[in-house]
Amino acid sequence: MNVPITLHCSTRPRENLNNPQRQLLGLVAGGHTNRAAARRLGVTEDAVRKRLTARYRELGARDRAHAVALALCTGLLAPTDITHAKGLQR
Repeated sequence: MNVPITLHCSTRPRENLNNPQRQLLGLVAGGHTNRAAARRLGVTEDAVRKRLTARYRELGARDRAHAVALALCTGLLAPTDITHAKGLQR
């Protein structure tokens, strides 16, 4: 059963994303795991987890999918910012 989901994007987060934040959310949006994102960014998996938790809080997101949806819908993340994981459709 398909249930329609309404995403309310009327409020913008307090700040814009800087380049590293945008790159991390772009990797997450592209299907990368925390481990894969950490490898791509040259940081630890724990650092990725902490950075994502901070972004979730800033965006008011419940989880990674919600954070990506909010970032896309508020214009903080553009479709061109998404870096797809190998093997995933674009």
